[in-house]
Amino acid sequence: MGQNREQQRQKELVREKTLQKEKTTQQKATKASEGKVCQNCGTHNEAGAKFCEECGAALGTFNCLKCGAEYQPGQDFCEECGDFLLADACKFCYAQVDKDDNFCPECGNPTAGIVCGKCGTTSNFDFCPGCHTPLTEAAFKELEKVKNDPQIKEIASLIQEFQELELEEVEEEPTLQERMQARLDEEMEKERIKTQAKFEQLRKDFNQTKEVFGIEEKTHEVKKEQPKTPPAKKKDIFQNRKKRKDLEQLKQKKLMEIQSKLDKLKERTFTDSQAARRFFIASRPEGNYVWNCNFNDSLHPDPNNCGNPEQGGRWVIETGHIEWETHYGDM
Repeated sequence: MGQNREQQRQKELVREKTLQKEKTTQQKATKASEGKVCQNCGTHNEAGAKFCEECGAALGTFNCLKCGAEYQPGQDFCEECGDFLLADACKFCYAQVDKDDNFCPECGNPTAGIVCGKCGTTSNFDFCPGCHTPLTEAAFKELEKVKNDPQIKEIASLIQEFQELELEEVEEEPTLQERMQARLDEEMEKERIKTQAKFEQLRKDFNQTKEVFGIEEKTHEVKKEQPKTPPAKKKDIFQNRKKRKDLEQLKQKKLMEIQSKLDKLKERTFTDSQAARRFFIASRPEGNYVWNCNFNDSLHPDPNNCGNPEQGGRWVIETGHIEWETHYGDM
């Protein structure tokens, strides 16, 4: 009897363990389907959890394995440290590469990046992030492509007009000495006109006197004098001066027109982030411009510093000191 009771108890224990295991498995399955999966370590968390119970990472976000900074789905580079976020992918064209591949089988670019021959920066982009020198075949093709882009040509024309305004010579406001000299010249001209009028009146009076007294001039032929051309009026030294205020207003108006055209570039879409980087750097305007992305509406030195420029953006005219919101590197 005692042996049968022991066997029965063992069977019940096994049954309880099996039921508990099935319950645990079911709870995990429910948790996995209803909860949040940590993108950092893969742990399944409860639906309302804000942080992973395993590693503490914020749920609903990704974390860079190199620096731990959060990043959003769709990013290819970390905006904090510049680390490439896509595993087993070419940094230039996103084709699949193996760890042992020194060159991408699709685009042929080095998997470790390209060293810029001009400034020595190691780049994972088609244009050097340090000096914007084109480094790949795709970069040179993009430069040729943007030359025929109607929007870019229009912007370049407006920038040329602005540069011509900057070369305009602007006279400063006249000094006190210049004003006094101008006033003196004006008074002297008035006196000259008065003296000439008096002389003409005397001449007229003299001719009338000769007629009254019958005075005749000598009979020798006198060469008729040609009427004298009155001296040209002295040109006003301020006549052609362009006021600095007027020129500045023209320049500001031109800058606003340029910015309006640049804003329209925000409407462009791209197949991937590297395509967007190529376009915007190849079409970067001359002058002080920074890049404003559509991704998180941040200001970057250029699209190389944006984690997801595939969503597009625009160049904006830099005015004053800028506190960068997110960027990496020494730019």
